[in-house]
Order: sequence, then C-alpha cells, then structure tokens
Amino acid sequence: MNALRERRGPLDRDREPEDFDEASRAPGRKEKKAALKTQTPLATFEKVLEVMLARGASSGTTLRALDLTSYVCDRLRDDIAPAKAEQWLRRIVDAICAASPPEPRLDDVAPAIMALYGTDTEARATWSPKLHAV
Repeated sequence: MNALRERRGPLDRDREPEDFDEASRAPGRKEKKAALKTQTPLATFEKVLEVMLARGASSGTTLRALDLTSYVCDRLRDDIAPAKAEQWLRRIVDAICAASPPEPRLDDVAPAIMALYGTDTEARATWSPKLHAV
C-alpha cells in the first residue's frame, strides 16, 4: 500500500506507444477509446470505494480507501471535478472517524480532515474524540 502514497502525477494518456502502428487502428476506435479512458476507471473506482466504505468498515479498510483515493486523484487529476474529490474525501473522513484509526496513521488522517474542514468549527462536532488530539 505504500506505493499508493507515492506521488506520480497525471497519467500520460495521449501518447501512443513507440511501436504503435497507425494502420492497425479501426475506424472510430480512437473516439470510443478516448471516451472510455476516464469514464471506465472512475466508474470502477466509485464501485470499489462504495464497497470499501460500507457501514461497519474496519479502520484498515477506510485507511486503504484514503490511500487509494489519493492515488486516483493524483493520477486522474485532470478528469476529476473538485466537487467529486471533496465528496469522496467527506465519505472517507466520516468512515475513518467512525472506525477510529490507529495511532500510527493519525499523521495521514489529520491532513485529510484539515483539507476537508479547515477552520469550520461546526464540523468539529462530528469528529471522533480520538481525533481531537490531532
């Protein structure tokens, strides 16, 4: 899971492989492929996230959801609306707070909470007592 925490930057999806043969491309295939490049991965990710954040998810699973979401947002940043990323983060933070993360991962959780709530004092009432120390 540590590999998901490494920043890699956006995917270079517009570049063709060096051994690409233009003659082998089927008509209309490029347009279909371009439309599916982000729709399919994001739809799949949403399904995976839904399962990972199911009611009663373990703290380990919620933390993996945080790592995976960070990775997806980093790699597909040009295709993800900020409102969508915020929606995912809100669901993850709520699940993490409900599951009470282990002490060693609080350093990973605190920035997510700060990014989401910032200085919103009303939102602090929803945080787990274990996270108030952060």
